[in-house]
Amino acid sequence: MRLITQMRRQVAVYWSRATVDKYGRYAFSEPVEVKCRWEDAVEEYVSATGEKKVSQAVVYVDRVMQVGDRLWLGEMDSTTPSDPLELFNSYEIGQFEQTPDLKNRDILYVARL
Repeated sequence: MRLITQMRRQVAVYWSRATVDKYGRYAFSEPVEVKCRWEDAVEEYVSATGEKKVSQAVVYVDRVMQVGDRLWLGEMDSTTPSDPLELFNSYEIGQFEQTPDLKNRDILYVARL
């Protein structure tokens, strides 16, 4: 097992943005569980629009995600809402980057929340 895969031992719930309604609000796809490593870390980063922002967490995930999608640390159960905005501690992805390993066999996906 590769190091990048081994480090993802936690579970988070992921919602991708799906559509925009007539009022400009986003609707989200159904939630899915993802493997991750969640680090509560305050870090400064530059957003896609060039603004300096501060993250609440850095999350190493197992798939490609987009800025604006949302993550929540925990496992899904029957009470997991389909709208992540109903959860107090779901966070919007403010920056997403991907970096291949030296042999280009695995990719490190990093979401800053």
